[in-house]
Amino acid sequence: MFGVVSHRRRTNAAIIMKHVVLFSSLLLAHVLQGQWQNLGSGVANTPRKIFSISAVDENILWAVAYDPSGAAAYDFTVTQDGGIVWNAGILPSQGNYYPGQIHAVDGQTAWALLINTPQQDRVKILRTTDGGSTWQDLPGEFNTPGYGLACLHFFNANEGIAFGSPGTGDPLVDSLRIYRTSDGGTNWSRISAASLPAPATDEGQWVYGDNRYEAKGDTLWFCTRAGRVFRTTDQGLTWQAFNTGLIGSLNFPGLASVAFENNLRGIVTSYAPSQAARTQDGGETWTLLSIPASLPAGDIEHIPGTASTYFVNEGYLNPSNATSPYLITHDSGDTWQSVTFTPALPVIKFLSPTVGFGGGNITSPTQGGIYKWVGGGVGINEAADDAAQLLVFPNPNEGNFTVLVDPRSSLVRIDVMDAVGRTVITQQQAANTGRINVQAEGLLVPGLYIVRSDDGQHTTEERLIVQ
Repeated sequence: MFGVVSHRRRTNAAIIMKHVVLFSSLLLAHVLQGQWQNLGSGVANTPRKIFSISAVDENILWAVAYDPSGAAAYDFTVTQDGGIVWNAGILPSQGNYYPGQIHAVDGQTAWALLINTPQQDRVKILRTTDGGSTWQDLPGEFNTPGYGLACLHFFNANEGIAFGSPGTGDPLVDSLRIYRTSDGGTNWSRISAASLPAPATDEGQWVYGDNRYEAKGDTLWFCTRAGRVFRTTDQGLTWQAFNTGLIGSLNFPGLASVAFENNLRGIVTSYAPSQAARTQDGGETWTLLSIPASLPAGDIEHIPGTASTYFVNEGYLNPSNATSPYLITHDSGDTWQSVTFTPALPVIKFLSPTVGFGGGNITSPTQGGIYKWVGGGVGINEAADDAAQLLVFPNPNEGNFTVLVDPRSSLVRIDVMDAVGRTVITQQQAANTGRINVQAEGLLVPGLYIVRSDDGQHTTEERLIVQ
């Protein structure tokens, strides 16, 4: 019950479940048929490389760039129309800082985290509420030398947390700290040490760009250099820490990245040596995975809308501007495949199987920078049974979901049937976009359902969704 399942003119649940692996393989094969389309970035300064992306949706995208030579940099950019028009600018700051992260909740409100260099012992958190036209330097203990951190996340426009620490080698600087705000960052309070799990030695975070943490609703996980995963289920008020069994190496201790596909299943990685572990209980216990050692696993990203597909790459530590080697798994780490994408994109953010963004080297305002994943909807390619594959996401869902269909069809009928084959919802819609949105919240009780697509020409398709 963890994904979309290939099924043709049958409603027997046992038969459906046998096809999970088959459809996952077909889904992966189609993912690799896409390509990256350059959107530019609007950033004029060079050399620059995208360091962090915050994708609110497929139209609203924020990003910050760093100087790969190591000099201070303050470049940011935002688009409200999917990359047609970029509004690039310079973050207001003095001193030597580089952008560690950007996080946005909409097209107007975003926060940028700047880390001073080379000490990394303090940070600035900047906030905009007018689309980047102006930025406010927020007050907080983290502005003080010795109190640096590594990441921030906002659950909404008011509640947010800032957490972690850099890796300077100074135990006082590198000690883990967590701050919380309930007013958008105007005021921050530090979570007391008594309210946190007992800290391990040098338990900070690596600053590798995006994907140092994962958030699902009110739950957030982040990984540390001590090989532990911290978890909050109440927006940062209380915390637990769990050992993963990964220790990394002397030069790269602990964990590099973490990704979750839902509130239970996730994967963590270490950079060098490349290692991985999986949890199926929200991070409380972990099982070591076999992962190819050929690629340092600095960054892992789950593709939303898939049950078990993850990308792994080197993150910003990849020195190449030409290509990016990746590891891809479609079964939550049981097996891995190697693939190379052009150009090198150290930052990857997917919103669904068909909508993703990557960030890389900037050569001019219109060349390089941000890329968008294109190549058709995942699952529309012809399958082994000569039937057009269908994908439903998100899965599981609350009753509202999107069905990807063949955009060449003029009119498609979508039927939703319960486990015994009774039709409970029927909807007809033009398929010119390749997407049909079904709004059925409140109409479906929890259970297993079949989604059937019929355009009058192609073979009827059926897929399992979990409600």
